[in-house]
Amino acid sequence: YTSYNRPIGLPFSSRYIRYVVKENHRSNALTSNGYPFFTMAEFGMLNFTFEDASVSKEPLDVEWYHRVYRSAITAAQNVYKDKDYSHMLVSDVNAANAALAKVTAAYERYVANKSNPLYTKNPASPTVFAIKSGRSGTDYSGNWYYVFKPVEGGKIKIESIAETAYEENLYCYWYLMSDALTGYCRLYPYAETSKPMGYITVGDGENKLTNVSTTNNYVGDLYELVSTSDGNFPYALKPAGKSTYVSNYNGKNAYMGFYNVLDNGTKFATVNVTALENIESLRTLHEAYKATPTSRPEDSKFGTTLNKLNEEYKTVYDEAYPSAGRILTTSAKTTTAEDLATTTTQVESLPSLFHMNQPATGKFYRFKSVKHNKRLRSNVSNGVLQCGDATDNGRESIFYLTADNKLVAYVEGQYIGWNKDALANVRDAGYVTAFGCGIDYASYTIATVDGSTQRAIYCDGATWNRGNLNNNAHTDSGYDWVIEEVSWLPVGVSTAAGFGTLYSPVALGQTNGVDTRRIQAYTGAVADGVLKLTPIEGTIPQNTPVIFEYVTGAEGAEGNQNVFLGVQADVEGDAYANNGTNGYLSGQFVTTAKAADASIYTLQNKSTHGIGMYKYNGTNIKAFRAYLPYKAPAEGGALRIVFDDVTTGIEGIEVNDGGKTAIYDLSGRRVSRMTKGFYIVNGKKTLIK
Repeated sequence: YTSYNRPIGLPFSSRYIRYVVKENHRSNALTSNGYPFFTMAEFGMLNFTFEDASVSKEPLDVEWYHRVYRSAITAAQNVYKDKDYSHMLVSDVNAANAALAKVTAAYERYVANKSNPLYTKNPASPTVFAIKSGRSGTDYSGNWYYVFKPVEGGKIKIESIAETAYEENLYCYWYLMSDALTGYCRLYPYAETSKPMGYITVGDGENKLTNVSTTNNYVGDLYELVSTSDGNFPYALKPAGKSTYVSNYNGKNAYMGFYNVLDNGTKFATVNVTALENIESLRTLHEAYKATPTSRPEDSKFGTTLNKLNEEYKTVYDEAYPSAGRILTTSAKTTTAEDLATTTTQVESLPSLFHMNQPATGKFYRFKSVKHNKRLRSNVSNGVLQCGDATDNGRESIFYLTADNKLVAYVEGQYIGWNKDALANVRDAGYVTAFGCGIDYASYTIATVDGSTQRAIYCDGATWNRGNLNNNAHTDSGYDWVIEEVSWLPVGVSTAAGFGTLYSPVALGQTNGVDTRRIQAYTGAVADGVLKLTPIEGTIPQNTPVIFEYVTGAEGAEGNQNVFLGVQADVEGDAYANNGTNGYLSGQFVTTAKAADASIYTLQNKSTHGIGMYKYNGTNIKAFRAYLPYKAPAEGGALRIVFDDVTTGIEGIEVNDGGKTAIYDLSGRRVSRMTKGFYIVNGKKTLIK
């Protein structure tokens, strides 16, 4: 064998390779059509025959060709790469032999599997069967079948089931698929066609098998179907290349695992069943059923108020979940399509976690940590947002929930942001807030949402933290918060100054809830060059900006005083329509940047002139306070205020309107500056306080 041309590789559907031979010293040289050739065996090479995939359209054959045969040919051809073919020895094909030996072994298993009627040839139309355990009749009375437990971690148990009743239980249906690459097989529950039964270890013991959709820790899912020589229970399954068997190792109530002895717990028989007509609909119900909690909390956890589970979900759960279980386990074959569809719709409406009553938008709330009994606050200390005592009733512990489900800090008027170190910037639009279910079913997780990512607020004790929650999954109550609706809103006030402004999205009372007035609120609009204030006698309507005069009831030290106003039901009638209109008091619940060309007046306390409406030169318009957008005919630094028919002004104001305002003292002398006392302004008697 001195020289020959490079072999092309194993021809498909052929047992021989033809070579052009320079010398043939064999006396009985083989020829074909006048050409000499050697059989592959003469070179020590293995050979096998396989049906051409272009003829066979069976999925297993096609898979075999593409996954195994072609890769083996490539491996064999690589042996000859860069060889000197003029002096190639038989030993040079040893590597090809090794590769082909593996293919041959796999092919032999593949052929055996292909001829076995238990194996599914086409996964689109699987050959299904029930698996009857060898425990039946001998170890335990009755008939014991393998039952898939999707809501118990995707494991398997054997259960005693009456003859033919297994046909009504979706979880008694199984099928085997051959793996073309190795010739071994996989065991699939009929309910989940893409999720075979894997194993986390193969040593003796229970609780080793699991559906591969339920764990990331499985180490394999290939098995060898072996004969037991037992006519009643002729089969057993071994993990590929291992010595143990799939076994009902520890009795009736144990999950299946492995055992190294071929006994009644490892042997089984298959029982033919007919494929279910409504299998796709049953699988849809199965997925919804599996995603639903296996039990619900006690009745006391349900109600109609905050921090309670929604009553509606209890009602639907009590009806739908048991119904789904009955269909899947006792009437999978005979249930009607209509009943199946109805139950599926009901179960799909159940969330993966029970649904808490959601806080209503357009209200103020406080949030108290379940783990640390601390209230969420909006102030920052040492670069971290803070938590305060559970008795903290200050403004920093209050947040407003907007109509688009975003939380705004009451003091700062800024949205809750993404991180723990600060609120969102003034120009940031904020994030939608998701209120999930706490682990005690009596509290909430609070998460800012960005697409599919949720950053939940966590209480570290004195400070905030943030953590990612996947589908609200958590076991740490540091993520859980009791929600408290604010019933008395603290409004910042300076008793020394005596006046303040307010913009509240909720209606507020002006008394202590009985008969003592705490403030007197006014709406305001510019008329004839002055800001005319009109008193509000009863409840301050929602979304109404006001200037208020303090009366009594302030709490706290000067500089940090609050007057508490009771939250009222919304006032019916026309909503305040002039918000943002030039010359009308306005307000907002989010702090915004002031436009460069905006002319804004705010209530200020000037050291020279006292409390009044002054031109505002700041950069941001603050939330939850009233301001006046007003472009005066002539530029001025302050605006006079009129309370009903008695005019008041700002102490020491210089009126800068080009002399259009005529001011006289009571002696009739025209003046350009007013101090305390009475003046005649444009023909009206005016009191300067």
